[in-house]
Amino acid sequence: MKNLLLKNLKMNEEEAIKKKMMEQLSAQQQASDNNEAQIDQQLAVLENIVKQKMTKAALQRFGTLKTAHPEIATQAMLVFGQAIQSGNVDKIDDQILKNILIKIAPKKKDINIVRK
Repeated sequence: MKNLLLKNLKMNEEEAIKKKMMEQLSAQQQASDNNEAQIDQQLAVLENIVKQKMTKAALQRFGTLKTAHPEIATQAMLVFGQAIQSGNVDKIDDQILKNILIKIAPKKKDINIVRK
């Protein structure tokens, strides 16, 4: 009888620990979701500001870039956001966008095949 009570007590303790850990994981996940939502909202506001400064050709190129390479588009948007905030850029035309993309894009490695 005593062994049965000890087993029940251990099981209750284990269940309480599991429940507490699940609650902590749930709270962490919720906090992470809130942070992601806040970042997405800030990026959307920044994108609207940057798009207002773009010419038609630059907007078209940015849309294509955002579809094909969203991470590079986000980097370019951040660069333009900083430039607009500092007052360095009034209008973003296609050539300026190209120049920034060249600087942001990762360098491709040259592969030389030598036959002997």
